[in-house]
Amino acid sequence: MKGSFPARLGTVVGRLSPSIQRHRRYLVTGSIGTLFVVACRLAYPWPLRGVLEEAFNTKKGGVSALVPDSGDPVVWLVGVFLIIVIIQGLAELVQRVSFARFSIGLTRDVRSEILTKLGRGGERPDTGDAIARIIGDSARFKSGLKGVLIRLTQNGTFFVGVCVMLFIIDYRLGVVFLTGGVVLLGVAGWGASRVNKVARRLRRKEGELAGQMHKALSGDIKELAELDDSEKRAAKAEAKTTRMEGLTIWAVHVLLGITVCGVLALGLHDVRTGRIAAADLFTVLFYLLQVHNPTVRLGRQAMRVGRVLASAERLLKLLDREPQREEKLVRVS
Repeated sequence: MKGSFPARLGTVVGRLSPSIQRHRRYLVTGSIGTLFVVACRLAYPWPLRGVLEEAFNTKKGGVSALVPDSGDPVVWLVGVFLIIVIIQGLAELVQRVSFARFSIGLTRDVRSEILTKLGRGGERPDTGDAIARIIGDSARFKSGLKGVLIRLTQNGTFFVGVCVMLFIIDYRLGVVFLTGGVVLLGVAGWGASRVNKVARRLRRKEGELAGQMHKALSGDIKELAELDDSEKRAAKAEAKTTRMEGLTIWAVHVLLGITVCGVLALGLHDVRTGRIAAADLFTVLFYLLQVHNPTVRLGRQAMRVGRVLASAERLLKLLDREPQREEKLVRVS
């Protein structure tokens, strides 16, 4: 497949759309679970903020105004926090199970279609390479897709949710965070494109290695002597992919650190000038502490998209081979 990284990704999604439609109920259920998980994580600081308001005996307002007059307000706030935790746990269970079922079903459909087409007399590929694709690439595709769906949707939605909450607290804080986030995601997208390029080369080398192994096991001594060189080339490509991922994640850490420092500096200035309350700064601090690891994982999952796309393209190339009988008819005519 040729074209830019987003274009090829769109092509793969379009080619798999019939199977995606068959399992869309799991995709929808998992997405709903993601929304509940993110909503609970965004709600975490508010009961804690209420406890802080009660501890410092602030005037009845903010979160404290929502607490019923009967009973100890701290007990109410702790109870709400516990309910949020329970809901998040159940939502994450639904999310993970649903996305796992979607990934398993989609991979099973692709693998079955490939085997059916090969059984109908399609163009015969190299046996070792075909086995590497059907088993190796399909396994990578299934596990990678599940991880991408779980983490990319959850971390991406949480990132957007934090942006929204910062805009609600003070639009300037939201602008600073969003600007840094856009740059950060651009770097992650560029890294994913580079990783995909190297991963495609690696998968091709692995296919060649599998073909040589098949011939060597069939008694071809010449191929057996070349296996060591092929393994070294594949190992170098794998190391290059890992190094590229590490450099991109390092850049994500740096950009995120600069963005967080900018938000904190602006938030502290606003507290000193009376633009926002100290309790609002506490909420901002809580969100910034929560968003660091998910944002880094978001960048890491972008790298994984590049790997998953490489495996998906190899499966589709095997799936879209022209039937051998049709090629013979064309040659005769």
